[in-house]
This record gives sequence, C-alpha cells and structure tokens, in this order.
Amino acid sequence: MAQHAVDDGVAHLAIDLDAEILAAYQADVERQWPGDGRSDWLYAQSFTTHNLLVEGSVMSAGSIGTLVKNVGTAMLPYGLVAMLLMIGASKWTATEAEAIRRWVADGPFLSWIYHIASVQRGSEIIGSIEIVTAALIAMRR
Repeated sequence: MAQHAVDDGVAHLAIDLDAEILAAYQADVERQWPGDGRSDWLYAQSFTTHNLLVEGSVMSAGSIGTLVKNVGTAMLPYGLVAMLLMIGASKWTATEAEAIRRWVADGPFLSWIYHIASVQRGSEIIGSIEIVTAALIAMRR
C-alpha cells in the first residue's frame, strides 16, 4: 500500500489512492488552477499532504479550518451567554452578595449602588444587569 523511496536525500511517500478519489481531486485542482500541467504524482503527493478523506469525499485542510472557525464563531456567543447567566444568577445568593461587597464598595463605577440599596439588593441589581445582557446577546442575530 505505502512505499517509501529516497531520491537525492529527500524521502518520498507514494500511496496508492483510489482512482475515483484521485480523479475527483485532479478535477478540483484543474478547476482551481487551469492548465497547470501537474503530473499525477504531484496530484497524489499534494493530496496526501494537504487533504483529508472525510466519509468518502475530499475535504481540504483549508475548508476544515473554515468549518471549525464558523462553528466556533457560532458557538462563542452562547458560551458567553451561559457564563453570564451563571454568574448573574449567583449574584442573587447571600454568599455572592457578601463576596462582591468589598469590590463593589471600593470600585469607581459601582460604589454608588450601596448608597441607594442594601448589599443584597445591590448584588441583585448587578445580577439582573448580567442576566439582561446575556438575554440580549442570545437574541442577537
């Protein structure tokens, strides 16, 4: 199946590929680079080094990268939503309200909250803002 050969100090790996897969790949390369005149060996080498066989179809490394990027980009906001919901919900507990008390009281942006609300209510206000932010991110298209 696989044969190793050394030519001028450079190791080459020749792999017998299914004729249909190689023909499909050659057609794809010819469509992308018309009239390039590459030999079958170059097609085979390029195929083995830069492409993957996925469920009977040829998928290039670039298209796999694009697929992973698109899936990650689609999932990222929902991961952020999940984190904001968990953190926002925890602000409604007495333990979390006491845990953030020092940070809120000494912070430049949120220190005013304790002037208008108790420690627990201030924590609930912050939690509500986080939950609303998560909902707005989830609804965004």
